[in-house]
Amino acid sequence: MDPLLIWSAPWCLTVVSAYGPNGSVEYPTFLETLRGVLEGAPTGDSIVVLGDFNAHVGNNSDTWSGVIGRNGPPNLNSSGVLLLDFCASHSLSITNTVFKHKGAHQYMWYQDTLGQRSMINFVVMSSDLRPHVLDTRVKRGAERSTDHHLVVSWICLQRRMPDRLGRPKRIVRVCWEHLADPSVRGVFNSHLQESFNQIPREIGDIESEWTMFSSSIADAAIWSCRHKVSGAGRGGNP
Repeated sequence: MDPLLIWSAPWCLTVVSAYGPNGSVEYPTFLETLRGVLEGAPTGDSIVVLGDFNAHVGNNSDTWSGVIGRNGPPNLNSSGVLLLDFCASHSLSITNTVFKHKGAHQYMWYQDTLGQRSMINFVVMSSDLRPHVLDTRVKRGAERSTDHHLVVSWICLQRRMPDRLGRPKRIVRVCWEHLADPSVRGVFNSHLQESFNQIPREIGDIESEWTMFSSSIADAAIWSCRHKVSGAGRGGNP
């Protein structure tokens, strides 16, 4: 389990790929190894753990509040209990269980001959990232050399400017008036269409959907119309 460090100002992410054992006997050792990897992450990093955990975590969101949602399958096994306890102690959330989807976009492993299906591939994130997760779901039809379907997760990491005591807040204003220029309007429409094409058809809830659409509009406007910053000056007193 070698972590991958990703920096996207002001966010620093430690991304870990994990594979859990099939047997519950080996599962505590797996979690101890994962614990060591997470404890070795740089202080202040947000955590993302991806992989086949070979565990069923159920959907008891009342008991495991903040760890799982109520939209996962009800199946729960001993490895799942160990994983839930591990996530709770490390402030981690299993995002697959948060969003409501039909079975085709929920279960990533199928055994057609036995009529079995499972949700065992998880996207696990630290609690600070949870509000920024827009959706986690199975992406069917992706080319793969495994009996597991691809699982994807959308995160919207918005930049945040820290407030400084004794100084006025910086105000960013988009120059919407530039849309009167046909060439600027064309760039805006093109960038907006490109952003909309990347939005999944089923996001999960209306708040997440609005966040993605409003962010797309704002990004397209800043890209094409530019913006002005007023308020606190750069360096020294305003």
